[in-house]
Amino acid sequence: MIILDSSDGVPSLICGPLALVFSSKAAKDIRAGTVNPSSAGMAKAGKICGLIGLLLGILIILSMVLFVVFVVSNH
Repeated sequence: MIILDSSDGVPSLICGPLALVFSSKAAKDIRAGTVNPSSAGMAKAGKICGLIGLLLGILIILSMVLFVVFVVSNH
């Protein structure tokens, strides 16, 4: 049953790094002056949300692996 539910952390492992890359690019463009400086808050929010999503995805995958190892070792 746990194997069927293993897709919970996978989207955040894909979208988290993408959010970090895009927000870093936006912040660089803001510093270069090619983008309106009023969007700096959105770039920072994207970086924070991407980091939170990435960390939660890693935590979910790690907890599922530890659960499977625990169940297999006690069986």
